[in-house]
Amino acid sequence: MTKNPQTSRRLLSIAITVAIILLALNAWLLYNKSQQDKLIDEQNKELLDADRLTVDLEKQYYIALNDLEELRSENEEISELIDAQREELKVRKDRIEQLIREKGDLSAAKKEIEELRQQIKGYLNTIYNLQEKADSLGLAVDSLSLRSDSLQTRLDSATVINKALEARNLALQKEKEVLAKKATYASVVKVENVEVTGLKLRNNGKAARKRYARNVNLLKVCFDVVYNDLVLDDEEFFLIRIINPRGETLAVEQLGSGVFKRQDNDEEIRFTFAGSAAHEPNAREACLTWAPPAGGLYPGKYTVEIYNKGYLAGTGKFSLK
Repeated sequence: MTKNPQTSRRLLSIAITVAIILLALNAWLLYNKSQQDKLIDEQNKELLDADRLTVDLEKQYYIALNDLEELRSENEEISELIDAQREELKVRKDRIEQLIREKGDLSAAKKEIEELRQQIKGYLNTIYNLQEKADSLGLAVDSLSLRSDSLQTRLDSATVINKALEARNLALQKEKEVLAKKATYASVVKVENVEVTGLKLRNNGKAARKRYARNVNLLKVCFDVVYNDLVLDDEEFFLIRIINPRGETLAVEQLGSGVFKRQDNDEEIRFTFAGSAAHEPNAREACLTWAPPAGGLYPGKYTVEIYNKGYLAGTGKFSLK
């Protein structure tokens, strides 16, 4: 039968419209991903800048304490002034740390650190002037003794500074690892309604559902993929772990089995097979199949665990007679 020309044109118009919509959607997804990458780069740069500011603050603070202690003498006026200045420096240091840690105001923190440097210079100049007065009053001998003691104090202070910086760097590294794990966990794609069907694949390529373990030569694992707004990929990779009634993981390396590390407890566990499924809003049910070796199934209750990015994404159960 010859198609109506008007109907053909309508079908062609619909096809062109669909193609344009798909191209526009693809362009939007690429743009959205680039914006997400840009945001992540900016956040990483801000975190690195905050780390550098924190290290710079610690360095300036401990050097200032060392310099103040170097000028301490038996002169009571100088000692009291040093103690007061130490307290003021501690208060300002805590305020700057709060700016970096809680408010994220790096510009204000940089300004505060620069003002701290000027404040330290002012403190040192004040003490220098008092020290010169003390020397002029006949305290030259005490000053020489103080200078000798301060050399040892400076060496000890340098050690303290290095240890403090090492401890701070270690804490920052651990904090980064924790943040990275939190980010990975937030991007986990969950699954629901996990169902497993035992099938027997016939020579003609058709599969029939079977309930008895001895008749099953194909396991079909189906589940619903829960859409995650934080994930831009339209396809996700899942690891399927099937545990038999004996508590053993079904695993054959030649059939796609392997080992992975769980991110929540660093435990290495075996998985049965792996596969990909569509990740998009209103996605349909995803199904993956695995052919167990002959005689590899036992009657009883089975447990299915599905993992994504090293985290448990969903579970299910099924039984074979």
